Amino acid sequence: MGSNDRGQMSDGVQARVAEVFRLEYGRVVASVLRIVRDIDTAEEVVQEAFAQALDRWPADGTPERPGAWLLTTARRRALDRLRHARRAGASRPPCGGAR
Repeated sequence: MGSNDRGQMSDGVQARVAEVFRLEYGRVVASVLRIVRDIDTAEEVVQEAFAQALDRWPADGTPERPGAWLLTTARRRALDRLRHARRAGASRPPCGGAR
């Protein structure tokens, strides 16, 4: 496959991601919001999922159900963030410390 072919494929993937964004963004953000309970974090996680789609779909192909792929990716990222925050909080000493 020549570089021009890759560029055309990439353009097609970008168009597909843009279409999926218009159709699925609100639903995916709402679902992630139920997990993280913070709109800014939910939107950030969903943006990361779309960025991952732009990175992976040209090589792997567009999934049969792109909205489900994005939702799964965003939920996994949200849960990873929650786990990381929980671990970071557990490693800190309690407020007030020993006296």
